[in-house]
Amino acid sequence: CALEPAAGRPLVIVARDAARHAWMSRAVTGLTAARPDAIVVEMGLPGISTTAAAQIFTHGASAASGAAAAEVLTTTSAG
Repeated sequence: CALEPAAGRPLVIVARDAARHAWMSRAVTGLTAARPDAIVVEMGLPGISTTAAAQIFTHGASAASGAAAAEVLTTTSAG
């Protein structure tokens, strides 16, 4: 299984315009069904809803958007 290397580790799924491509939408949906703890980062247009633990929509695939998503994923807030 393709997910075996990620067993016991956090999983971030990065896609671009998954709602526009049926094969990508199926892949993201299948991955999040198998790993509902995964986080999906959509680097294009938002559109699909998944069973992921969280979704981040960057509304673009620029380096700045990727850096912002990475910052959100790696920054913890003390509350």
